[in-house]
Amino acid sequence: MSIKAISFVVAAICAVAISGSIAFAAGPTTTCPPAAFKCAFSAVESRSLNDPSNPGRPSIVIGYIVFDNSAVPTVFSQQNKDGVLQTLQSVAGTCTGGTSGNPGTLDFSPNGPILKFVTSHSGAELRFLDTSLNNGFASETLGSCRQI
Repeated sequence: MSIKAISFVVAAICAVAISGSIAFAAGPTTTCPPAAFKCAFSAVESRSLNDPSNPGRPSIVIGYIVFDNSAVPTVFSQQNKDGVLQTLQSVAGTCTGGTSGNPGTLDFSPNGPILKFVTSHSGAELRFLDTSLNNGFASETLGSCRQI
């Protein structure tokens, strides 16, 4: 193999490695989704073991989040808490983008969750966790919402 051929192979490998590292460096973002964004989600939750009324109570949630033409988010969800199906909930909220690498916030309080989120897959997916308190205790909630 000639020096030119070896040099070309090394240059090609370096180019692929550099472009790949740039793509990975972009990572998830913390900006709010644009107006008219819609996504379907699923999440799982367990209550704190210290919650006196529902220690460790599991639940699953499905639903969707819609950002209207003004980029105001509304969450529509149905939940199965410890085997009991809850009614469909519809709550409007606010979205605040994250800064300095911190997650953004979807705030549906006082009647819904406060979600910390990042977007991934070129903005087509929200990954979130619930940071709100239930009866003074944090629940462990994790979910993702794929654009529809």
